[in-house]
Amino acid sequence: NSVMEKWKVVEDARLRQKKIHLGALMTLCHEKNAERDLPEADKVYKGRIVFRGDNVRDESGYLAVFSEQGTSASHLEAAKFMGAISRSYCDMEELDVEESDAVGAYTQCKLGGEDAWITIPKEYWPKSWHGKYHQPVVRLVLNLYGHPLAGLYWEKHCQESLFALGWRPVKGWECLYKHDQAKLFLSIYVDDFKMAGHPNDVKKAGDLIWMVTTTETFADGTSRDVEISILGKTEI
Repeated sequence: NSVMEKWKVVEDARLRQKKIHLGALMTLCHEKNAERDLPEADKVYKGRIVFRGDNVRDESGYLAVFSEQGTSASHLEAAKFMGAISRSYCDMEELDVEESDAVGAYTQCKLGGEDAWITIPKEYWPKSWHGKYHQPVVRLVLNLYGHPLAGLYWEKHCQESLFALGWRPVKGWECLYKHDQAKLFLSIYVDDFKMAGHPNDVKKAGDLIWMVTTTETFADGTSRDVEISILGKTEI
């Protein structure tokens, strides 16, 4: 439980001459496929909570400065390449392609960089906070959409997970990977995955990518190995 008054966090950082980032969460809600102008009964709304990356301050109140290092580019040609493979044949058998979305992509990994403290919309405060805190902040531990470097942290996490399973980048093609042993190709666009190759190999490799054993640390300080869904999987 890291909740503290904002002024205490700032004062502590200044005393220790430690860099911190102060931000806030923002709630969003929008209508999916609003351009279709569906009847009210058929409308679908989607809500999410994001990090406000447009207004991040340091312990002195100045706008925080982030690295200009960006994420790798996904090439349209790579997507076409995957489609071409799926329409090819190997040993007289048609090759296959599998597409999926990563589940909770950015929040699968920890937030890097300076310690980040965030304010939470008041409607999401626990009951115990009301009347006790004036401007509470909590540590942001997991990577969250909206943070200026969220995409970079996710990409690094994604690559580390793939490298551990034997995938390697295709030289000269960002976000395109190959598995020499399984003879597969994998194209990634943010949290969208497309894998192509022999049907049996696609299924085997997909099962390995979607389920990985990792070490999870709990609030009481203990940790244990757990099997979690990583990098995916929501079928398209």
